[in-house]
Amino acid sequence: MVWVGYGYAALLLATTAVLFALAWALYRRRPLPASTTNIALLGLAGIWSLGYAMELVSVGLAAKALWAKFQFFGIAFLPTAWFLYALQYVGLLRRPSPRLLGALAVLPLAALALAWTNEFHGLIWSQARVTELDGQTLLSQKYGLGLWVYVAYAYTLVGIGTVALMRRLLGTSPFFRRQIGSLLFMGLTPLLGSVIDLSLLHAQVQFDLTPLAFALSATAAGWNLLRYQFGVILPVAHESIVLGMRDGVLVLDEQQRVVEINPRAQRLIGLGDREAIGRPLAEMWDQAEPV
Repeated sequence: MVWVGYGYAALLLATTAVLFALAWALYRRRPLPASTTNIALLGLAGIWSLGYAMELVSVGLAAKALWAKFQFFGIAFLPTAWFLYALQYVGLLRRPSPRLLGALAVLPLAALALAWTNEFHGLIWSQARVTELDGQTLLSQKYGLGLWVYVAYAYTLVGIGTVALMRRLLGTSPFFRRQIGSLLFMGLTPLLGSVIDLSLLHAQVQFDLTPLAFALSATAAGWNLLRYQFGVILPVAHESIVLGMRDGVLVLDEQQRVVEINPRAQRLIGLGDREAIGRPLAEMWDQAEPV
């Protein structure tokens, strides 16, 4: 069991490295507004994974509790980052105003403060102790009222963002349906791990599966970044382009990359949406085969 624990910690550290590397790669691409939120999303996920890895390898209640508190720098703000990114991605929000950011930060900041002062009130963890299982020491906790209030808030934000993405999934081009599908995988996989961790199933699982789920999410994010330019190329409102119109239509972003192409334009230049979307116009035009 002890080797399982250390192996899991090593996997989490590798996940952390992947998440931070993706955030850095996205930062270097001169991010659009939604990319800034995406960077925050990846960075916060990395903080959570790092904190839990260190909790697993730490010895003693004080050290493990310290790293459990550290994880709240990621846990507290991840749902907000996911909510904002999802709304920006589907075009419902361009740049969050300071007032909106302030309102959304109230509960996360309160949860973070309660976590770091838990010894005085027990609102996040009503009980914490170290247990040993086959040589592996684990932090066993019972959650307090404050944690459940925050969980309700977090799941609401994640749910709203997920529904917004699902609605866009049904009304956009094949290219962006593939991208949104990967985004949904990225968001829902850790959510499933969180549900297991907070439910009675955790007694059988022993380890917190949520950071492990971020390993899968990091893979999805990497695929999006490399294949679909995740966070850099955003979909425009697909319904604003009449797919059946007789004229060919190309829509470009601020960096002169193709973000939409209707069927008529595809036939005119001899390229499908897979070959055209996400590429600079000049590069795509060089490879076009007019008919």
